[in-house]
Amino acid sequence: MTSTISKLSPEEKTELAEEAYIFAYPILENYRTMDRLTGINTPENQRRRFNTLRNTSHLLGPEFKNIVAPNNDTLYSSTWLDLKNEPLVLSVPEIPDQRYYVFQLVSMYNHNFGYVGARTTGYSPGDYLITGPDWNGVAPNRIQQVFPCETRFAFLLGRTLINGPEDLEQVKAIQAGYRLQPLSQYLEHPAPVTAGDNHIMPYNKEKAQTTEFISYLNTILDNAIIHPDEADMIQRFSAIGIGQGSDFNPGLLDEGTAAAIELGIKQALETISQKVKAIGRLTNGWRSMIGTHGPREVMAGRYLINAAGAMVGLYGNDEEEASNFMVLVDAEGDELDASKYNYTLRFDKGNLPPVKAFWSITMYKPPEILLVENPIQRYAVGDRTRGLRYGDDGSLEFYLQHQSPGADQESNWLPTPPGAFMMALRCYLPDMERFPSYEPPGIRKVKR
Repeated sequence: MTSTISKLSPEEKTELAEEAYIFAYPILENYRTMDRLTGINTPENQRRRFNTLRNTSHLLGPEFKNIVAPNNDTLYSSTWLDLKNEPLVLSVPEIPDQRYYVFQLVSMYNHNFGYVGARTTGYSPGDYLITGPDWNGVAPNRIQQVFPCETRFAFLLGRTLINGPEDLEQVKAIQAGYRLQPLSQYLEHPAPVTAGDNHIMPYNKEKAQTTEFISYLNTILDNAIIHPDEADMIQRFSAIGIGQGSDFNPGLLDEGTAAAIELGIKQALETISQKVKAIGRLTNGWRSMIGTHGPREVMAGRYLINAAGAMVGLYGNDEEEASNFMVLVDAEGDELDASKYNYTLRFDKGNLPPVKAFWSITMYKPPEILLVENPIQRYAVGDRTRGLRYGDDGSLEFYLQHQSPGADQESNWLPTPPGAFMMALRCYLPDMERFPSYEPPGIRKVKR
């Protein structure tokens, strides 16, 4: 590696590092989240185990800070998967009343490699096999579908719709029927004998923005399949120490090389940030998130889009599952700021989001993109919000401000933080015939 990198000019090192970091960014964000949710950095007896499905028993609020842009529509069921030793079987029960639910499977490459849920597999009971890159076995007859993953580690994220606090017990009963188990346990066979574990480095955000990012990236590549379409690219990256089985050691880099690589990282982060501002389709101030997440066949070669999508928020869905809009500006293009203005958002009759499941609008505080503390503990509004008041003409208007708009309008109030804010419009199971041309209304300033 040292002899190869010495042949590059400083400009070539920077350019290669920028390209590599854009490719690596979604992987690093997944690594960071995996570390946070499993506790690789904590003593073994305090860690949360891989392959152990955990159900949230309440809707998330401002106290939840593990994942940016959480929703407030569903109860989560999630775990990080380690597919090194053997496949895992996800079992779901019969889902009553055709309630919306979904299990999303995401690789470390940030590709959605499978879905179990209302749209894809229906509401009947079923068993589904999730396999890692080293598995070449035969699925049991009882398995409905096999989901092969390119990476040893993956995130399993389940969402089950909840219709208000009074619906909690029904959702918890459904969650109790979700099950995740090793294939050997599912077959009632002895667990396979394993040859030990590969060391997984604890994640450090500051190090991941230095030449050390190469060590994190190599850790994942050593536990993954490199897709044939990306083999030549990874080979080019090997000039700066990236690749499976690489002997990269940041301590061996000379000062000029390290500076050139870190300049490339800085440029990559700026490039990704700029792409975030221009991603998707801009409509009345709302920016469509369609196409920012998806399976490999959709995301192939779109490394900057993949990185920008990860910067906005991990674990976005395929557009057929859920399509989102984000908004940071009002209808005039000015940044949303509740310290200066109150705002309204008015949907005319017939212009509500065209969906087959449900839609919601969630309030966030930037730059963290987390839910906002407020006195009425309302973090989202949508078609399931009880007590909404519609206009005589069938319109639906929301009040977006920090202070209460008054008792007679609180039914339609979505509280903001006292300063800057942003919102997400989530559309679950969008009507794909009408949704591509759908335009949400712009947000309007209101004089105080």
